[in-house]
Amino acid sequence: MSRRAVALVVMLLGSVIAWPAAQVPAQDPSRDPEPAGQAEIRGRVLSSGRGAPLSGATVQATPLVPMPGRTRSVKTEDDGRFVLDGLAAGAYRLRVSLLGFVTTSYGAASANADPIVLGERDRLNRGDLVLPRGQTISGIVLDDDGKPLANASVRVLRAV
Repeated sequence: MSRRAVALVVMLLGSVIAWPAAQVPAQDPSRDPEPAGQAEIRGRVLSSGRGAPLSGATVQATPLVPMPGRTRSVKTEDDGRFVLDGLAAGAYRLRVSLLGFVTTSYGAASANADPIVLGERDRLNRGDLVLPRGQTISGIVLDDDGKPLANASVRVLRAV
């Protein structure tokens, strides 16, 4: 191998070894994530009808003003209770969901149009949140000749 080739190999090898160290940015303390808020929302999730506590339901708090990383969710305990803590001050919407039940929202953009507004250290007891049981409609869509119709669109409307 010529001296020129050896020098080129040494230069390339040296740059490959030094490259990963050059890619690690220095820690910038001003870029640390914001500390979590100190507000909380607590309550209990129940089924409609008997009012039985619902274990394992997901309760999600979403800020009405988008704040990256500020949507929080928890699962309810065996007794249906939940605590969403570490929330920043602001207006929120709660969304409660569980398989077999109708997902329900509380706060703005729902039947309950008032947003849930929290101050920096508020402790809000939202009380009982009731989930209605989901319903199922089943059947077969038929064409004019009484034969099953593939890929038919079906819409369910509420009678008024």
